[in-house]
Amino acid sequence: MTLAISLLFILTYAAIVFEHPLGVNKSAAALLGSGALWVIYAVAGPQAGAVSTELAQSLRLSQSR
Repeated sequence: MTLAISLLFILTYAAIVFEHPLGVNKSAAALLGSGALWVIYAVAGPQAGAVSTELAQSLRLSQSR
């Protein structure tokens, strides 16, 4: 997990640094990168079971409405 997070951070940072040559927006790269970092942490982190339980419960609640 730590390796995946580190690599994604470096790629996101590189996308921000090389904004003009790559033709990407800094804020878009930062938002996508940070969102992906949180997803990796939530899915593979120390509380992955709790996240899965809460997500399943949340999805059941939204379907019942």
